[in-house]
Amino acid sequence: MKIFFAGLLLFTLNIANSQTTAYLGRTDLKAQLGFDFQRNNTMGAVATMDYGLGKNISVGLQVAYLYNVKDIDGLEPDFQDRFDVKARVNASLGKVFRMPINMDFYPGLDFGLRNFGGHLGLRYYLNNGIGLFTEGQFVIQKYTSSTEKFNPLNNQFAILAGLTFDLHHEPN
Repeated sequence: MKIFFAGLLLFTLNIANSQTTAYLGRTDLKAQLGFDFQRNNTMGAVATMDYGLGKNISVGLQVAYLYNVKDIDGLEPDFQDRFDVKARVNASLGKVFRMPINMDFYPGLDFGLRNFGGHLGLRYYLNNGIGLFTEGQFVIQKYTSSTEKFNPLNNQFAILAGLTFDLHHEPN
């Protein structure tokens, strides 16, 4: 029994020691791959890359493509209706809220092909270099008031979820 508890203690210490810092500050580099969920059972893929500029600020790029889109009035959306690119600015507030070192809360703004919006996200690193993320994105101002059938795609509230990768990680 002592050997079991000693092994459990060593395992726990190893996990605690190997956790990635969720945001390092300047030169931090994170990539995220996940799913993009929108209204009417619309689903797609999303990839983001964020680069740390300072203690709490990062900039990045997001690319999304919706692949599960319902036809509207018998019409299928074109590539440009499904595709979106956004430039992002994030404020890393995990340390401000005294979250564990492997967690980060980040609100931000994004400037996309279809709108100016905001997002609230959370990253949680499971071990050295890989973790989970979730993000809610919302529209602040649409660029067009078009009533085109596919205008709401990538132009509405969305929930993103998936894996996050610490690309700045240096092995122990």
